[in-house]
Amino acid sequence: MDTLIDEVRRRGEEEAAQIMRKAQSEAEKILERHRLEAQAHVEAAKKQRQQSAAVELAEEVSEAKAAASTMVAEAKNRVVEKHLDAVWALVLDMRSTEAYRRLLSEQASQAILEFGPNCRIYCRSEDVGLLPPLKVAGHIDSAGGIIAEDESGRIRLDGRLETLFTESNERLSSMIYAKIFAGDG
Repeated sequence: MDTLIDEVRRRGEEEAAQIMRKAQSEAEKILERHRLEAQAHVEAAKKQRQQSAAVELAEEVSEAKAAASTMVAEAKNRVVEKHLDAVWALVLDMRSTEAYRRLLSEQASQAILEFGPNCRIYCRSEDVGLLPPLKVAGHIDSAGGIIAEDESGRIRLDGRLETLFTESNERLSSMIYAKIFAGDG
């Protein structure tokens, strides 16, 4: 499983680097537009309240800055989400690679080690031929990977691609955010 994760990470970082370069320009435009809008909000608030007391003016400026920060944060989150979608597409594309076949084999071996030779393995019907010779207990509706259970069915190992991706989502988001918005205040 670590091999696929490393392979996905390596390919994802390469693809993400390409995508990020393209998206960097888009992100900068989005951020600049939001900054200008925020700046316009701040300026409008300043002009509108020039006659008001200093406390009231400071309060409105603070609210405008908070709104601007929220808009910028939302724009950044949308950019990160687009990149996560691109990484997921890469994961799905990897299902036709040798690395994916190795992942399935490693997952099946791990299941046999943990649950014994009578464990039950479930996978996509398309993946049955990619697994080492063993009995597949059933098929799952999944993007890929396997689910394994002990003989009694009480203990499960969820190695589906969507589960692995979801578990890595926070770390991937942080990596994408850091690469795109490095040095951005």
